[in-house]
Amino acid sequence: MQEELVKLGNELLEKHKKLEGKLREIPYKREMRVNFNKENSLCIAKPRFTEPKYSWPKTLLGLLLNHLQEIWDFLQKYHYYFDEKVISFIHKDYRRSRKDSIIFLLERDVWETDEVYGNYLVERKKDKIIVSYYRREERRKTYELDLMPKEELEKWIMDDAKNQIISTFDYKWGLLETEIDTCANGLHIREITEPLNHEDLISQTKKIDELLKVDTIASMLSLGRVSELWCIHLLNQKKKEINQNLIQDLVQRKIIDKHQERLLNQIRIQYNSTKHKLDFRLKKKEVVSLYKDFCELIDLVEL
Repeated sequence: MQEELVKLGNELLEKHKKLEGKLREIPYKREMRVNFNKENSLCIAKPRFTEPKYSWPKTLLGLLLNHLQEIWDFLQKYHYYFDEKVISFIHKDYRRSRKDSIIFLLERDVWETDEVYGNYLVERKKDKIIVSYYRREERRKTYELDLMPKEELEKWIMDDAKNQIISTFDYKWGLLETEIDTCANGLHIREITEPLNHEDLISQTKKIDELLKVDTIASMLSLGRVSELWCIHLLNQKKKEINQNLIQDLVQRKIIDKHQERLLNQIRIQYNSTKHKLDFRLKKKEVVSLYKDFCELIDLVEL
């Protein structure tokens, strides 16, 4: 299992590296202009791509979409608490429409993403030019430049805008690389193919206690997965056919009572919400309570 995981992870990382160079070139290949506008007596420079939406080479877009889908499949199968920030990069419903996605960053205009500043406040002084990122009528980051002709200033602004895009891309692409590498090196809760016994479950559950000290989301995802494994292997031990609803199956076979059913359903709901809802707010005290109750449950119901 571990050898297969490492092999798959290394193959993904190799594709990741090959695509990185091609994708980093995109902003530099796109033609850009700078519009200077007067707004409330202020000079605002707006770098904009000549084509507001990038026309992808079909082969490159296909490679990127396939790669993102492979990462999603890999992490979904083997990695149960990956960084929620990468979901919008790789999930099929978000990877091209969300403002914080990698594809959106590369194919849309400068101003369309909230992570790149598209307006520059230009202030000419006697001995210098002060250029500031400008958003919501506020200066953000400021640069002091030597006096220069308008053409050179335009070039500086265009280069800076493209560099902003590249820096943001590097950060997001790096997050994906970290998740793949972390998963491939076994730093996750993954499918267990060998039969579990009571001691195995206790060991898996104790790992969650350590996670609670550092990461609430990771703890909840691990607890949800361990509870699934507990249900599956409990039913296997009874040598019965497993239905899709594991919890209901356990109740019908009188393996757990209604109180225990309620606990497992609470874990399942929190697990699924944490895994699939980007805006879900998870409270640590609720996870701690569920974890303690689950520990009592696996002590009461022997595998």
